[in-house]
Amino acid sequence: MKITCLIDYLEPGGAQRQLVSLGLFLKRMGHDVSFVTYHDGEFFQRQLEQAGIPIRRVRPRHKLLRAMAIRKALRFERHHAVLAFLEGPCFYAEIASLPFRRWGLVVSERLQIDAEKPPRDWKRVMHLRADYVTTNSHANRLALERMVPSLGGRVATIYNCLDLSAFCPAEASPTPAPDTVKLVVMASYLRRKNTLGLAKALALAREKDPGLKIEVDWYGGDPVLLPRNTPDTVYRDSAQSAIDQLGLSRVFRLHPPENDIVRRYQAADAVVLPSFAEGLPNAVCEGMACGRPVLASDIGDAPRLVEPGRNGFLFNPAMAESIAGAILAFCHLPAGRRVAMGVESRRMAELLFAPERAAAAYAELLEAALSQRRIAVRHWPSPPAGADSSMKVRGPVSSRSPGTSAFKFAISLLHRCGLLVGRACARLQMLMYRPLFASYGRNFRFDPGGDYSYRTIHVGNDVHLGRRPTLQAVHSKILIGNKVLFGPEVVIHAGNHTSTLPGRYIHDVREKEKRPEDDADVVIEDDVWVGTRAIILKGVTIHRGAIIGAGAVVTRDVPPYAIAAGVPARVVRFRWTPEMILRHEALLYPAERRLTREVIEEEARRCGWLNK
Repeated sequence: MKITCLIDYLEPGGAQRQLVSLGLFLKRMGHDVSFVTYHDGEFFQRQLEQAGIPIRRVRPRHKLLRAMAIRKALRFERHHAVLAFLEGPCFYAEIASLPFRRWGLVVSERLQIDAEKPPRDWKRVMHLRADYVTTNSHANRLALERMVPSLGGRVATIYNCLDLSAFCPAEASPTPAPDTVKLVVMASYLRRKNTLGLAKALALAREKDPGLKIEVDWYGGDPVLLPRNTPDTVYRDSAQSAIDQLGLSRVFRLHPPENDIVRRYQAADAVVLPSFAEGLPNAVCEGMACGRPVLASDIGDAPRLVEPGRNGFLFNPAMAESIAGAILAFCHLPAGRRVAMGVESRRMAELLFAPERAAAAYAELLEAALSQRRIAVRHWPSPPAGADSSMKVRGPVSSRSPGTSAFKFAISLLHRCGLLVGRACARLQMLMYRPLFASYGRNFRFDPGGDYSYRTIHVGNDVHLGRRPTLQAVHSKILIGNKVLFGPEVVIHAGNHTSTLPGRYIHDVREKEKRPEDDADVVIEDDVWVGTRAIILKGVTIHRGAIIGAGAVVTRDVPPYAIAAGVPARVVRFRWTPEMILRHEALLYPAERRLTREVIEEEARRCGWLNK
């Protein structure tokens, strides 16, 4: 059978590692396997090429063009079945199947599903286009069946597969420093992975037990596929700053992705995963296979993998006290008990993650999809008796009928089409109006529905003015630097009405009668974030790196890296200590543009925020 595997990219990630491993095992079973991706990434490329598995990369970056290119690649490829992992690739494969197809389609949900607040519910209704849907946890299967009842009988749970000969315990026990407990984390630097939560928990554990000797090493990749300046893309930097501020820099280390992850697992005393949301986390499965105890979030199928006190501990990822409690409980165990936990983890891994079982289960579904026949889906592992009714699933049981799901899908699709048309029209207006500005740099975005005095506004590179702003300057200028971000409905007035002429209504005073001091330039330097509905008045300079709180009224200059809020705005604190500001400057700016400590302090005094 010729199978095409569709995934977003081949960089380190749980779903990517799983599909690559599955593709290798299907190849060993005699199937003809190929891969299609649409983002750059070569982490697993060599491994696939060595196994003789071809890789095709679809190049378009625009989502619509990408969908068309993937559709062409799948529809004109002579394959028998397509296997897609993750939300995006699954959606592209389901779109490619319209209006009909001659190949089987199996899609796989890999992240935790919240049936109460389903993200992009209409995308999951699109799973009706697939022959079968797989999840890597029973909790996800139940949530998906409640969300889209029409999928009943077509959703199978198949646990992650592992090469148990590669992921195995060390021949000799690790030899850490005396009384030092080493914990390892294998996860990307994303907000949902909860790096900050683990840092706070570690600080709390050290506070409760000052004599605790513990080290944490986190290996993970940056979120390379996300847009710039999103919360996830800066999360690693904020996590590192928090670690430094908590005084943990020597015991909590953040590393780039690791090729030899088995050696890292084997060198640790336990594996930790503090995520807020997971399907069946690879890090937990791999750590168990390497014979290590596991400290994990109590989410999804984690209670089936980790039995507290037997092969690890569970905790609430939203509570630092809960994470700290699990860490302390493990650290206070005698060495022999920790070894016994690792042995139990390996035994459970051999039972649950045997690759032959997972590959055979997927092959059975793919063959059934190819032949367009319905089979009684079998889960691996099988849920215990009564588990479907007792298992914790996020969200209430749905009472929607198949007709309701189809109707909701149609409405959602129409709504989505309307949004796409509206965005296209707004973008066209933006391109038409942009030349009206006095000057602007690259990647300048603004809402064409805002109110602008175009000829007096100068804008730098990578600037986003937010939704419906008001920027007005008649006899002065508004100067905006680089890397500036506005929230919705920001107001900048670089002028004022004259109210000092006796015997004249303010309304009747003309522009030519205004005094020179009634107008003054507004300057917003680089790397500034202006919050929602903030108001900035004439003559104000907001210096580099400052943040203006939502609803603030700024009437005087704001010093570098200050956070100003209130009416009128005042500095409530600075973003970092002077040392951290200087470090930040050294990382971003050339030597001739960096601020010195003296300049920072003098600017703060000049703006009136520090006493002379």
